[in-house]
Amino acid sequence: MELTMERANRYLKEADGGETTQWVGHSRSAGMAAFLLAKNIPGMNAEMAGSYGFLHDIGRAFGDETMKIDHIFQGYRFLLSEGYPEAARICLTHSFPVQDIKSVTGVWDCTEEDYNFLEHYLQSIEYTPYDRLIQFCDNISLSEGIVLLERRLVDIVLRYGLDAENLLPRWKSLFAIKEELETAMGCSVEEALGLIDIRRISEDCFEKLSMENRSETMDADVEASKFPPILCEALQEGKIKFPDSICNTYAPICVYRGVVTNNKKRKLEQSDFFSQIERNLPGYSMEDIKNYSCSVFSDKKSLELAFKLPRKGKMIAKGTLIPMHDPCIFENEKNHIHWFRFRSSHPEQFFEVLENEPS
Repeated sequence: MELTMERANRYLKEADGGETTQWVGHSRSAGMAAFLLAKNIPGMNAEMAGSYGFLHDIGRAFGDETMKIDHIFQGYRFLLSEGYPEAARICLTHSFPVQDIKSVTGVWDCTEEDYNFLEHYLQSIEYTPYDRLIQFCDNISLSEGIVLLERRLVDIVLRYGLDAENLLPRWKSLFAIKEELETAMGCSVEEALGLIDIRRISEDCFEKLSMENRSETMDADVEASKFPPILCEALQEGKIKFPDSICNTYAPICVYRGVVTNNKKRKLEQSDFFSQIERNLPGYSMEDIKNYSCSVFSDKKSLELAFKLPRKGKMIAKGTLIPMHDPCIFENEKNHIHWFRFRSSHPEQFFEVLENEPS
């Protein structure tokens, strides 16, 4: 079976048992970063890159919080057994931006046989663009989201201590990868990921970017074709237009949305993100641009209070808004976002139902 981001995310869901553990959150961030960067690199398969990012730490599913380097071997063996040798390879290479087994010290909880295998393996291969991409994305990803490389490097030192002998070579290698990616993309990593004016992303806080940096008025004649047919038609005919407050540039944001579900339906679909107008709901004016949006909240509690969720037949889904889902209108005082998705986007890949339906 072909490895897709949807399938990779299914492995993560099975691993965390419904509770998003720290390593699973980190893995999702790495997968999202890999997907977004690969989209901008000619010749790279963004779906494949995102899948590799999701699964680079999957070996942690087979240990506890004390597991260290052994997770790379556990992940390697698991993905080989599942029939994904390239993804398995990433499990081994992602921890070694410096292609030398001695570039990592003090974390060897594996067998001597595994150590010797890896030493030979690293000496015998040539890194691919996917190896390098996931090595980089691993180092810009926290469980809360995608961050600047500098912040993640500090986080690693605070969590694992200062490995003075290997720190500088690893950092030099990671910044070299960053430069390679930027050359291939023709733009900065921060620009590709929407991190220009933000220093961190978390569930309970996202910064409102300054209007001059994030707001651009949409030209309906130029942009209309990107949207679902009913919104496209309304824009082209001049029935509605985007306000000046529309935002086309933002950092990836953790958001929540109410979705219809039941015991038989757990898998989200694109239709779960349709607007009121697309769903032809009564009482919504076709002359109000906001009724063409997908409504999401940056704060789970705000959604719960606004719509009395979760309740029978309607649950809460959690996911990530990324720049490819442009544009949005931010109502920060309500922790609410009007999100105008492109017709080509598939947000169901990046959302999951959070809680069991009440009885």
